Amino acid sequence: MKSEAASSRLRRYTAMLLALVTIFTLAFEIPSAPAATTYKQKVTGTCNYSYAQQIVTYTNQLRSSKGVSTVRLDKDLTKAAMQRAAEISVSFGHTRPDGSAWSTVNSRVRAENIASGYTSPQSVYNGWYNSSGHYANMVRAGYTAIGVGCFYTNGKWYWVQLFGNQMGTAEKRRTSVKSTFTVTVKGTDPAVNTSYSAPKLTAAKCSAKNEMKFTWTPVQGITDYEIACLMPGASDWVTIKMTGVGYSAKLDTVLMGLVYTGKYSIKLRGVYKKNGKTKYTGWSATRTVKIK
Repeated sequence: MKSEAASSRLRRYTAMLLALVTIFTLAFEIPSAPAATTYKQKVTGTCNYSYAQQIVTYTNQLRSSKGVSTVRLDKDLTKAAMQRAAEISVSFGHTRPDGSAWSTVNSRVRAENIASGYTSPQSVYNGWYNSSGHYANMVRAGYTAIGVGCFYTNGKWYWVQLFGNQMGTAEKRRTSVKSTFTVTVKGTDPAVNTSYSAPKLTAAKCSAKNEMKFTWTPVQGITDYEIACLMPGASDWVTIKMTGVGYSAKLDTVLMGLVYTGKYSIKLRGVYKKNGKTKYTGWSATRTVKIK
């Protein structure tokens, strides 16, 4: 969670009027871009906490019948399970869409069950019950906490159980909540046209007090760009639009109004329309500059 001070700084920063001065110079450089490895995908659907509670009830009835301790619905593990349910709607499997292991979703998880297509808590529980590996997770001794993901998106349910041996804060919600998750996906964003190279950001430096000068090469055929700037101490990038840029092999652009001292990072990408939809090139390399 961001501190109030950091949030205040970010609001002040985004409210500033940033001036961009572009100087055309003559030099020939061929633009190129590093290959993209991951991208962010938004997944919107409904999280059903009532269904989660029902699955815990069925699971505890089974555990009690086998003489092992019951589990309680954990708030953080349920948050992680809902995230995983959204992720398996993008790429079904115990490997997360970004290529990492399922266990990286939360440091307290020890086992995972997943499923899709079942239409009720009872039916998905029955499916896990009749699968030896899933059943073993549900009756394994030593677990005290559980997170349950019940996520409905694009006409289909996705289900997750995460088991842990350390209980945190209890999850008490019994409602359905419309939610949007950010899923990191390995590969190239389909919104990015790979036929275009990314703009090439070749250099950046502190050119004067509260100013940054960077040198870059735009993309032929693209006149609009986004500059992403990460201010000192912030975790969110601020996007600045730049339009009507003509092609030149080398441009110098000055970013003004940088009132905070410290390290700033910048990168940029081209923006264009195709079939009425907004498309983007890949991001340029990132440059970091210390502003004094």
